[in-house]
Amino acid sequence: MPKDVASITELVNELGGPSKAASVLGNATPQKVVNWRATGRIPARFYILHGRQLEAHGLRAPPSLWGLLEEEAAE
Repeated sequence: MPKDVASITELVNELGGPSKAASVLGNATPQKVVNWRATGRIPARFYILHGRQLEAHGLRAPPSLWGLLEEEAAE
């Protein structure tokens, strides 16, 4: 069962900091990771790639971290 992370800061911390996160996520540098934390959003174009990388590391994050709308739960 993947561990849920709710923020970019939590995501980066779980991956071991900006340098390790950049390495794990691909298409990123430590500075980009720091910028994502500062803005509170990762560019949406990385959503699929990052989702796969996070899954491989036992993590799951909401689409909102990439600025995407989340599917509403059925009532």
